[in-house]
Amino acid sequence: MDDTRFSYTWNLNGNEQRGIFQILLRVPGRRIAWGSMSNGLMSGVVCFEPRPHQETEITLKVRSIFEPSSLSRRVKEYLGNFKRLVENGKAA
Repeated sequence: MDDTRFSYTWNLNGNEQRGIFQILLRVPGRRIAWGSMSNGLMSGVVCFEPRPHQETEITLKVRSIFEPSSLSRRVKEYLGNFKRLVENGKAA
């Protein structure tokens, strides 16, 4: 959306839902924290730590109203897409 807000779309019981999130903290190349703007749906932080051999360790912490199994499945899918985008320039 812009430098401080982004949208997220998901499917809940066959109904497409959309949330607007605000970036609360940005440390370039190191950390991004975000939270939902209105409904407490989700908040989180992602940290990037350089490692040897041109690798990066990524730590993701999320608080959400979604059930853990559903959230875990979604996060795994989105992180896989992010990895493909970073490595190949393409998301699935």
